[in-house]
Formats: sequence, C-alpha cells, structure tokens
Amino acid sequence: MQSRLADFNDRDVSSALYAYAQLKLRDASFDFDALGSQGVANSIWAAAKLELHDTALLKKGCEWVAANAGRCKVQEVMNVLWAAGVGRYRPAVLQKLTKHIASQAQALKPADVASLFHVLGLFGFDLAGQLQQQQQAALLARAQQLLPQMKPSEAASLYWGMGMARFVHCELFVELTETLGKLAQQQLAAQAALEQQGVDWQQQQQQQRQRPGQQQQQQGDGQQLIRRSMEFGRIHCVVVATKAGEVVYERYYDKYTELDKAEIRAAFQQATDNINLANDNQDFVGSFRDGCFVLIPTMDLVFYALGSGEYDEMALSGVLRVVMISIADVVGKPPTESVFFEKYARIASVIDEVVNEGMLEAVDKELIRKGAKGKGTWE
Repeated sequence: MQSRLADFNDRDVSSALYAYAQLKLRDASFDFDALGSQGVANSIWAAAKLELHDTALLKKGCEWVAANAGRCKVQEVMNVLWAAGVGRYRPAVLQKLTKHIASQAQALKPADVASLFHVLGLFGFDLAGQLQQQQQAALLARAQQLLPQMKPSEAASLYWGMGMARFVHCELFVELTETLGKLAQQQLAAQAALEQQGVDWQQQQQQQRQRPGQQQQQQGDGQQLIRRSMEFGRIHCVVVATKAGEVVYERYYDKYTELDKAEIRAAFQQATDNINLANDNQDFVGSFRDGCFVLIPTMDLVFYALGSGEYDEMALSGVLRVVMISIADVVGKPPTESVFFEKYARIASVIDEVVNEGMLEAVDKELIRKGAKGKGTWE
C-alpha cells in the first residue's frame, strides 16, 4: 500500500479507505446495493490500487457486478475486472463479465481494451472457446480501431494478453507484432542517441518520473522520441536462482556495475528469505531503487525480473510466466536446476526470444520455438 500512496492525494486515500471499510461492513450480508454500481466498482478499484487485495471481497464484488451487469457501465465492469487481475483472483464469472464487455465493445477506451486482454491472458481465458464469434469479432474490431491511439504500454499489454490467450492467428496480432517491433527499435535508437550525448539513460528516465506534471520544452523529434521511449519503461534484468540462493542464469539489459548487480542480487535474496518458498508458482513482489521486481518460485528454482516504468508488477509477472512456459515447451521439461545445466544454451536462447534488449519481444509459443531452434543449432 505504501508504494502506491504517491498516486493519491489525501482525499483520495481517505475516500478509498472509507469505501473499503463500507464494503467490508457489507461483506457478510452480500449487500452492495446501497453503494450502487459506481460505488462498488470504484471502491474495489481503489482498494486494488492501494494493494488491499482481499479475495473474499473480489469474489463477492465480481459476482455482484455479473448479477447486475445490466445496470453497470462498461467502465465499471472493467474496473472490477482490473482489480481482480491485480489481485490475481480469477472470478468464476469471468466468462459472463467478458461477454457483457463484448456487448458494449464500442464504449471501450484504449486503456480498457489493453487491460481486458491483459487480464484475460493472465487467467488463460480461451477467447475462441468461450466467446461466440460475434463477440470475438466485436472485441477484435474495437481493439484494431483503437490501436493507433494506444500508448506503447497499452499496445504491449494487448499483445501480451492475446499471446497468453493463444489468440494469435488474426490480423490484429500480426499488426501488433510489427508495431511493437518498431517501438523497440525506436527505444534502442533513443537510448543510443542519449549515450552519444554522454547522458545517463537511466538517470534521465528517473528524472522524467520525478516530474510527471511538468510540460517539457519541445526540443525536436529526437527528444520527443526519447520521451516516448522512456514512457514505455524497461525490463532491467532476468535472474534465475536455486531456492538455496545460487544463481544459475542472469541477464542484465542495462550497463550495471558489478556493485549494482550485487545489490540487485541482495535485494532479490532478501525478498526470497521473507517468503514461503513452498508456494510454487505464486507471485511475490518487491522494490529496488525506483523500480519493482517480481519473483516466482517453481520446482527447485526462483525466477526474478526487475523493471521500471510500465513494466510494473503485473507486466513483470506476465513476462516471467511467458519465460517459464516457453522453457518447458522448447526443452520438453519443466525448468529445474538440472534442466538448466543440461540445456543451458537452449534455455538462454528461449529467454532471448522472449526478452530482447529490455523489452518484451515475443509471447507466441510457435514463434519462440522457431527462434530458439534457429539460435540453438550450435548447442
């Protein structure tokens, strides 16, 4: 909660906590009617924003919205669904909520479309199997219509969600692949331009975050490109270690000193020491400097990713899960310490296919498999 307070003023915090308390008081009686659809949706959204993740509250909130969908605006349904995604709660009424959103697809905004597909991908929702063709077509048409208006982070969320939901054989996914590829090249060009000017790219990124409300003076296309790339954020590193703390793989996408790397490893280990590693495939989050990181224990390993900007906890969790699923798919075995040592080169190729120069590159299993196979012929 503390890490999110900067997003709220005093009134926002007090209102959110008051609304959360109201919902909790009504928890036992299932009576959310007094708050109305807007009150329920906004309160659950505010609680999620403040990291007050309450599974019982999310369950009852999702069920209430599904039962009262006819009186809910599409934005209210999206707020509740977004909160469920942030809280990692897969509602039993997910199909019903998605169908209702599809029926009002034309009311969706760019951020709504990105959030919807991201949450559906997070929960492995089978779009083709659980929605009628007309509903699928309505969502895809609206997404394609809004794509030119999307921020880079929104396009990335849409792309990731479609990939995780295996909804990749369509024109929109091809267009997204091309769009994000161009954005990745733009970011690399912007970073190179800064380095040529002797500017610390990470320091510049931090300064941008510290002045979110200030209008920057226009300094030509080059500076506009740099600001756009900074808005997108970065994955700074991916690390895999045993549950005993021994690093078996690490890849840094920025120019960190050895001292910086040691501090990152120490932050990862400190977070690991404070959790129950028996909770396999559960997300745990932490912070490091101006960024955040996610760690996921699985088998005898722990996967870590550090990011900043739009690569927040949810995005990093998605990246790690794509990595883990892709490794198992390509090498034919779940990732373990012994598998890493046996197939290290192939696994490194897989991770490079998923994350390229600090950006999410691919989520489609077939593309990752082909790319890793091509790179791994020398193994």
